[in-house]
Amino acid sequence: MTRTRSLHDLACTDPERIGWVWLDAADSAEWTYGAAAARVGGVVRALAERGARTGDRLAVVGANHPAWVLLKEAAIQAGLTFVPVGSRLAPPERDWILRNAEPLLVVGDPALASGELAIEDWGFSLAAPPAPLASGPVPSSAAQLLYTSGSSGRPKGVLRPHAGDQARVEQSIATYGLTPDDVHLVAGPLYHSGPGIFSTIHRALGARQLVLGHFDAERVARILASGEVTTLFLVPTQWRMLLEAIRRGAPRPRLRVAWTAGSAIDVETRLELVELLGEDVLWSSTAPPRPARSPRCRRTASARTPGRSASPSPTCRSASSVTTAPSGPPACPAASTSRARPS
Repeated sequence: MTRTRSLHDLACTDPERIGWVWLDAADSAEWTYGAAAARVGGVVRALAERGARTGDRLAVVGANHPAWVLLKEAAIQAGLTFVPVGSRLAPPERDWILRNAEPLLVVGDPALASGELAIEDWGFSLAAPPAPLASGPVPSSAAQLLYTSGSSGRPKGVLRPHAGDQARVEQSIATYGLTPDDVHLVAGPLYHSGPGIFSTIHRALGARQLVLGHFDAERVARILASGEVTTLFLVPTQWRMLLEAIRRGAPRPRLRVAWTAGSAIDVETRLELVELLGEDVLWSSTAPPRPARSPRCRRTASARTPGRSASPSPTCRSASSVTTAPSGPPACPAASTSRARPS
């Protein structure tokens, strides 16, 4: 039986378990769950000092960075609605989203400040003194306010409730047979819903995450070839870039579960990925109808699509049951704030 666990629960019961490895940090820092919880407790206090209260909105602007995780976890803990804003948006689009979202606080990479909206340097989250983390998140109706790409006009805000996010986490753990022993590579921007939700899923498991600051196909191939990473999410464009890197001589990856979403993946790319990874590895939420069998793949040429009917196959996993862990003790002592990654 696989269960989800709060950050407080992980810090109390398994404080030395490694949660995040920052591959592009200056010191390649590792954070244990105990250290991360102490940091998040400090950020919750810092946000309260800035006037944040349950139900307020916290907008975070920037690329993958340790501060991003601290602020998101602190928002959940404090009952704030987290508003992720992409670092690659054009300034007018970014400013429009921030005006429309009406956040109480806007924090992030100060280099991205533009127009009439100031961005507070998110460095305060890394400098906040550690503090004990309360036993559980403060209830709030909305976990996140996500904005669409705006391909049909202005981006539209979509409120995601905590209950919906939790249900998706539990469903994903059961569907894909994920466990706390999985190691997830974060190779896409956390402000996008795909990388964000799979990061959330692995955090809820108490799994380890290796976080890249940006995507580089050759580097990703080398990391995957080591065998340490077991799960990966990429959008179709990234998968195509990874395949091109492998054709140029990059090592072949080894994975247990892989996902793609964000746009339709073409049949030829799916065929190549199934041949590369194995037919029981790749899952897609945007796969077109299953193509006919191909001699390039012995049994099926399609990525599997959760929720889509298909004939029974001996390779299909059975879903494991999932429960939500009860809240832990009222508080844990503050842990050290970081641990250096062994060389």
